[in-house]
Amino acid sequence: MNNKQREIWDEKAKTFERFKQNNSDTLEILNFFKEFGVNFNNKSIIDIGCGNGRFALELANSANSVLCLDISKNMLDDLHSDCLSLGLKNISIKCADFDESYKDLGAFDIVFGAMTPALNNEKSFLNALNLAKEYFCYVGWGRYRQDGLTQEVLEAHGANLILPKGLPDALKWLENASKSPITYKYFKRNFTKMLSLDDAINRTKIQCKMSLASVDEKLCAKIISKYADTNKMVKLTHSREIGAMIISK
Repeated sequence: MNNKQREIWDEKAKTFERFKQNNSDTLEILNFFKEFGVNFNNKSIIDIGCGNGRFALELANSANSVLCLDISKNMLDDLHSDCLSLGLKNISIKCADFDESYKDLGAFDIVFGAMTPALNNEKSFLNALNLAKEYFCYVGWGRYRQDGLTQEVLEAHGANLILPKGLPDALKWLENASKSPITYKYFKRNFTKMLSLDDAINRTKIQCKMSLASVDEKLCAKIISKYADTNKMVKLTHSREIGAMIISK
């Protein structure tokens, strides 16, 4: 992972939604894993590309230990802060690139990876699979993603919103690499939220940086400003599909 990617995720941490206990979307995914036999109780778990701990902090309530791995120091700082607030003592944190560090990580009962660019290629994905002693629990993008404001700004730059690597790709990677039992499911996610004009511009700018070498910040601000109401608030709508998969070892 290059320094640009680190910088993007460090910047993204400033507006990234913080951990909320018993979040319905998070619990729906974890309950899917549990329904099909994954037992997180007293297990050693690694959360690859954990971000600010959406899943890791929930998993820590039942696991024996959770290693949180991410390239973003800012994301991990937020995770550490929430970990202290919750009084969790079974979480360890490692700021590192997965590809550069996986050989030194050892094995875990359960490998967990959710919506992370760390596993967006075949080699990294299969390396993660090899760390699992019991299960690899994977959550990735599904078959579609719609984000109107980001798409409009990208089109103004002559680009398009790219669907990141996700479950459809992972299923192809596994065709010749693993004979292990696989269970998967797609989930639809739609949300609408109001952001201040400044936050909406910053969020869209960061999203565009994932696809563009550089972003015309004045152009981005001009486009987003069109959608601000009299209170300088912007309504964001986002529709996407995500996929969850269990690979049994």
